[in-house]
Amino acid sequence: MDIVSKMKGQRPWVLLATAVSIAAVIVLARVSSPGEPMPLALSLLYGTLAMAMATAIIQVAYVRAIRMATELANSNTALQVEIAECKRVEESLRKSEERYRNLFENANDAIVTFTLEGTVTSVNRGLEVMLGWSREELIGQHYRKFVTPASAALGEERTRRFLAGERVSSIFEGEQVRKDGSVIPVEVRTRAIRDREGRLIGFQGIYRDMSPRKALEQQRADFLAMLTHDIRNPLSVILGYTEMLGESAREQGDHWGEDLLGRIESSALTVHSLVTNYLDLSKIEAGQLHLAKRSLAINDILSRVGRQYESESRRRRLTLEIHLQEELPFIEGDPAALERVFANLLHNGLKFTPEQGRVAIASAQRDGEVIATVSDTGPGIATAEIPMLFEKYWQAEDTKQQQGTGLGLYIVKTLVEAHGGRIEVESTPGVRTCFSVFLPVTAPAEQREG
Repeated sequence: MDIVSKMKGQRPWVLLATAVSIAAVIVLARVSSPGEPMPLALSLLYGTLAMAMATAIIQVAYVRAIRMATELANSNTALQVEIAECKRVEESLRKSEERYRNLFENANDAIVTFTLEGTVTSVNRGLEVMLGWSREELIGQHYRKFVTPASAALGEERTRRFLAGERVSSIFEGEQVRKDGSVIPVEVRTRAIRDREGRLIGFQGIYRDMSPRKALEQQRADFLAMLTHDIRNPLSVILGYTEMLGESAREQGDHWGEDLLGRIESSALTVHSLVTNYLDLSKIEAGQLHLAKRSLAINDILSRVGRQYESESRRRRLTLEIHLQEELPFIEGDPAALERVFANLLHNGLKFTPEQGRVAIASAQRDGEVIATVSDTGPGIATAEIPMLFEKYWQAEDTKQQQGTGLGLYIVKTLVEAHGGRIEVESTPGVRTCFSVFLPVTAPAEQREG
């Protein structure tokens, strides 16, 4: 029985006790009065009034007590519900933390948490297994203890940019150092750690060993290099003899032979382009794209590429125009890589331009840069597709019926940026497309040496 019920059960006894007490007081007053006794009727009247007043006072006090007891009971019930909810939440948090701890400890990847200053606060068993360090040897130490200097510098730079409000990718590649001193490549995923008020207090890093993947990429790169070398050598011979025979056929007026040799040359150029693109892609993905840069004249590259595709343009009944500004300053570049850049752009222009159209190669200088352009009067590129144009394996909707892998422009952009340059495209659908490559000029002293 709760407190309210108990108080309600005591109500008759409270009233009876009150009445008896008042009657006793009246009797006592009559007996103890030294003067004339008070008339009985008057005594009863006073007694009745006294009882009524006492009863009213007691009733008000009783109602107030009942109300307070009810409120107390309700508060007690709400408190019990809140306590039960707190216990449920605490149990849920305990299970969640236990589940997180199990995932943290048993994850195959290495996981580390550290403060904003780089001090390690926790590591999981995966890191101990991968690096050979125990958690006691790492907790309280700076993460520089188990990463290479280059990776440490990269991590500090990323932290600085993140704290400055920049958007930083959560995934990047780095290198970690095992206890025995050996270095392993890792893929790193990071996330910010915040307290209950949302303040940034540290970071969590998840590290995945990339050694097997790097080894596989190296094997693939070696295989492609061997394969492309074995294919490109006979292709170069085929192209050389085809060009020689084509010149002979033109001199003799053998149009059928010239057309046939032009088709052979076109197919050989296509295969050569595909093989070269795959080789470049494998080097890019393996991080082994090395450029043999030297001072050179961009016009030499453009003239050589133009000559290479002269017969192809004639076979396709296109006009190939070359407009090169004289006395351009030298640039610093890899001749073979730049030749692939403009060969890709020119090959695309010839491939997508209809008969009787024009493809043009041009060069100029502006604002400390050498600009080389390849333009055509082909179908153009939709404005919405231009931002995706340089993505790997991507092809414009209107060009998917043409042969191609979608690698050419991706490789072009990568090679241009490796030279410290940039590439831009302007296109008017149905009218014209122009690719512009901007390359920094060589310093005057370097130019004189060239």
